[in-house]
Amino acid sequence: MYTGLYDCCSGEFHVVKKYPYIVGSDPDVDLKIIGASVQGKHCQIQQNGVKNAVISFVPGGVRINGQVIGSAGAALQQNQDYPIQIGVRCFYIRHSSDLKSWDERLKIGGWKVLREGQIIGNQSMPLQNLLDQFKEPNSSNGVMLIKDNANGGFSVDALRNSNQEYLQEKPLSVGGIADGQNDSLPEKPPRRKPKDGEYRCPYCWWPFDAKDFYYVAKHPALHSDPLLGPAEYLRFKPNRWEDGKPLDSKGEICDELACPDCHSKLPRSMKNTKQHIISVVGDAASGKSYFLSVNTKILSDSFPQFFDVLFEDATPGGNDVLRRMVNSLYGATTPDQVNIVKTALYSNSYWMLKSKSKNREVSMPKAFIFHVAKLKNKECRANLVFYDNAGEHFRPENDSPDTPGAQHVAAASGIIFLFDPFNHHGFKRAIQKQQSDDPQFDNPTEDWVTVILSELKKRIEQINNTDKLKAPLAFVVGKYDSWFQLVPEGEEFWEPREEGVLNYSAIKHNSDLTRQVLWNIAPGLVAQAEALSENTMFFPVSNFGAPPVTYVDKEGVTFIVPDPLKLNPMFADIPVLWLNSQFNPDLVPIR
Repeated sequence: MYTGLYDCCSGEFHVVKKYPYIVGSDPDVDLKIIGASVQGKHCQIQQNGVKNAVISFVPGGVRINGQVIGSAGAALQQNQDYPIQIGVRCFYIRHSSDLKSWDERLKIGGWKVLREGQIIGNQSMPLQNLLDQFKEPNSSNGVMLIKDNANGGFSVDALRNSNQEYLQEKPLSVGGIADGQNDSLPEKPPRRKPKDGEYRCPYCWWPFDAKDFYYVAKHPALHSDPLLGPAEYLRFKPNRWEDGKPLDSKGEICDELACPDCHSKLPRSMKNTKQHIISVVGDAASGKSYFLSVNTKILSDSFPQFFDVLFEDATPGGNDVLRRMVNSLYGATTPDQVNIVKTALYSNSYWMLKSKSKNREVSMPKAFIFHVAKLKNKECRANLVFYDNAGEHFRPENDSPDTPGAQHVAAASGIIFLFDPFNHHGFKRAIQKQQSDDPQFDNPTEDWVTVILSELKKRIEQINNTDKLKAPLAFVVGKYDSWFQLVPEGEEFWEPREEGVLNYSAIKHNSDLTRQVLWNIAPGLVAQAEALSENTMFFPVSNFGAPPVTYVDKEGVTFIVPDPLKLNPMFADIPVLWLNSQFNPDLVPIR
């Protein structure tokens, strides 16, 4: 015969196997409960013949069935559930020879409302959801809440106080406690080296192994997650399986993966598909958002056309920001219908992410994840994870623990650096000598590119402990439609895409020619770019193929936007294809 304690807030189950069994907040007790209402040696469970008893060391510190027990203690009848409050913390306690089945029953389901001894309604709910229904004054009068498959309940106030004290211990559990799965608790993961783990979350970059995958519950009763809140289904580490498929605590088969650290949904293909991070870097207004949106459109054609490769969303709905940008560009007929603004801090391309390992919320760049696979060989595949980074994150003053958005470049399989010639004093003057009707000449020049390259190199050195990246760097000189006249007379860029392969000679020719143009104007930029990586190539790119135009809105504000009727991207997909040829040569062979 043993005694078991079930924590109503955490779902943890504790078995008493030695006597006396001390409960309190001291480090040497048998069951440690951290909370302002729990004293060092708070109470104990001891043997009392065939019945066990609970004895309180604190006056008024323990209640069973709502009644205060004292130093004389209270005996526990066999095979009977008792609602017990230790301080303000709520538990169920039971003395039985079959605690395992009792524990399994309590893990299933949620909580129900008990009014005047009668259960109200048939559907059970997560505890926090029920507590939220009784926020109004006097709304909980005469109401008790009872756990599924238990006997006896607690008042709403008792469970609310218990939950609040529990959440103070675990501050990231802002969504309340969803019942039914011990493994779902937001425990803080152990510290790990950045490269530890077989997998890496594309959202928080936490490294983990196959055994650590979480899953997303499916049963409606599990519609609340301790970390993400009541709007999201419970994330859990499964302990029950059926035909190799995980089951949630209600017995539903679950097929959606989640990160063990931030609980974000992961691509279903992640378990058996290699993941490559592609970091798109550049200063503010360098065209990163346009570059990604245009590539979302043209890569879906160039991958299958030239390489027999399917290019599709890995997380349907996860790339909605890019899809809206594509629709804005290609669906417009007049300049005023184009509605893309620069990526700014905390905009649609950034989100506040809760991380257990960091123990706080941080602003992170949103991951845009695409799946690529050979049409005739689905085993040859990969996930490409793009990050559209606000240029402000790469300025020295923005390298802080609360804005670590630039740190993923150190873990990237490839980096695309977008250089805007209109934000470089020398390059802008060189273009203006050739032509002057581009409205971008009217914008003031804010030249941060050398600072950003230096800051990028410093952060890579700090994280990777090396002065050069092994990963390839595609240095993109953007807005090629505005500077093509700077190409030496008689020279031209070659088409590197051939049927089934990428032509290395064409890539190298285009790189040398772009490098020459850049060297003639800003040799320091070339030196900085080549100092970043052991494998740097230069690329001419035009996101639109034509200069932008201006339009004035109803309030008299002037905007510079692409002309949707002249869209004709030039070489925009080549940097992405070249990077894939370096880390995905089976998908994009290079000749």
